[in-house]
Amino acid sequence: MDSIDVDNGMIRDRSGYDNHGSIQGPTVGESGVINESFRWNANGDAIVIGKQNALDVTDEVTISIWVNLSSGRESNNNLSHHFYSADYGLIQDNFFVRDPEAENREGINPQIPVDSSWHHTAMTFDGNQVVAYIDGVSTGSHQYNGSIDSSSGTLKIGNASGNNYTTDGNLDDVRLYNRALSEKEIKALYNIRSRRSYGSPYVPPAIPDRAIYHFGGVNSTPAGTDTILKYDAAADTISTQSATLPQTLSGASTATVGGEVFTFGGFTNGVRTDDVFIYDPSTDTISATGDKLPVNLEATSAAAVDGKAYIFGGIDSNDNLHDSIFEYDPSTNTISTQSATLPTALRFASATTA
Repeated sequence: MDSIDVDNGMIRDRSGYDNHGSIQGPTVGESGVINESFRWNANGDAIVIGKQNALDVTDEVTISIWVNLSSGRESNNNLSHHFYSADYGLIQDNFFVRDPEAENREGINPQIPVDSSWHHTAMTFDGNQVVAYIDGVSTGSHQYNGSIDSSSGTLKIGNASGNNYTTDGNLDDVRLYNRALSEKEIKALYNIRSRRSYGSPYVPPAIPDRAIYHFGGVNSTPAGTDTILKYDAAADTISTQSATLPQTLSGASTATVGGEVFTFGGFTNGVRTDDVFIYDPSTDTISATGDKLPVNLEATSAAAVDGKAYIFGGIDSNDNLHDSIFEYDPSTNTISTQSATLPTALRFASATTA
């Protein structure tokens, strides 16, 4: 939640789902866990997301927020609400989802520390239980077998309604997922505070623009290239980036997660490769992630959804076509094989998110 994300009274949603927020009082600029944070002063400030279809989660949900509280319920019962809609919320002492049948909250009552220090808070619901986490550790669970209510309530950050149930302190890196994250994934979000070297938890960068990036390819010689190009659709201009791929590369697939671009496999120096590279447009830098595809592959397809990239098919070093689907998780820098497979082995296909 940084200044770079703010424009004309709105804060941009980095997830790509366009759930942008209207800033109604809180100020940005104070030090946060990831660069800057927003400050609430217990006077009814809010970031109002509104009611959008993407926020209507009914089966599973995860809320994750970094919180630094100056005061809370112990000094004023109204100083408590940090992420709230009528359907789910994260309050200083109540993490909940709402039962659509009984119209009551189903949740757990942890206590977020009020000590002017940063604490990671998270709640997950998987359809069977609500689990609360503080600083990467589960503080307990509440059994509830059901769904989440879907009402017309407005989603707010740092407030519930008017001057009541507001926040006195700072909030940073607010996340909403439409699935229940695992304990390992929650721990990775908590470890964000240690920043990132490859192999440690994923921290989304500030995204400077919405440009399109092009990686490598085979020229007319023919020869492989290591060039990274940037296309600005608004200006209809294309330019060569200073960074280059670590090797000549063609036939790689790419996916964007949190503003960074990941390349998977490809063909380099006469052989197929299992390399995974990460390119950060905000710093124009590229390097290896430290993880590898399970097999050397060229001509895969890839797309990203819910903070993870998925890689499909391809051709290996023995010219065998593959029907595999791999999942790459930047938060843990791990690649795993999915149970599902393509209906037939494929190469040179395409994939996208819709």
